[in-house]
Amino acid sequence: MFCNKCGAQLPNGAQFCETCGTPQQAPQAAPQQAPYQQPPQQVPYQQPYQQPYQQAPLRANGPQDLAALRPLIAIGTALVAFIFAIVNFFVNFEVTANVKNGSRTTSFDVEIDKIVEEMSMINFANILFGLVLVAVAFIGIAYFLKNYGVTIYDSICNLPLMSKESPLFAMGVLGAAGAVLHFLMYVLGSEKVDGVKTSVSSPWFTWVLLIVFAGIAVLEKYVISKKK
Repeated sequence: MFCNKCGAQLPNGAQFCETCGTPQQAPQAAPQQAPYQQPPQQVPYQQPYQQPYQQAPLRANGPQDLAALRPLIAIGTALVAFIFAIVNFFVNFEVTANVKNGSRTTSFDVEIDKIVEEMSMINFANILFGLVLVAVAFIGIAYFLKNYGVTIYDSICNLPLMSKESPLFAMGVLGAAGAVLHFLMYVLGSEKVDGVKTSVSSPWFTWVLLIVFAGIAVLEKYVISKKK
């Protein structure tokens, strides 16, 4: 060690300088640092357990569920229309003929194909209604095939009463109008053939189709397409 004043070399631990007599202070020991302690490790975050999500069972929502069934309703209506179009073209109907002999009237039934050539309005009514049913069938089939990538319906949806969302209203109105026209032309088509007065009534399926088509139009207009 060395003197704090004169710098003379002194033995270690000397309290006074042997040269100048200056008291010496013992060197202070350097403070000992605390041993390094590794900080505690944090416990990794664990996400609380969540119960797996289970989709609630689908419930009937009325119009929304029916809207999903539009393609099936359309193809079903189309098949009905197509079947009765064939029936309307090829099935013979019975006509009641009234023959008046003096004061007595005799009625008998004959097949319509025997006199239809002379009853132009009845013949035209059958052809016209058959074509209407074919048109209804075509619209329904085209809309059904749209779900499989066939774009025929998109090219005809700009026609009156048609919409991109659904053809049901157009099919219903068109079919119902054809049924009413078919009935009226049968009523007006009653006439005399070779002096025999005929009374022609429209076939039973005209009334059935009228109710079916009108019901489909009402269903689409006021139920399926109803704004919530």
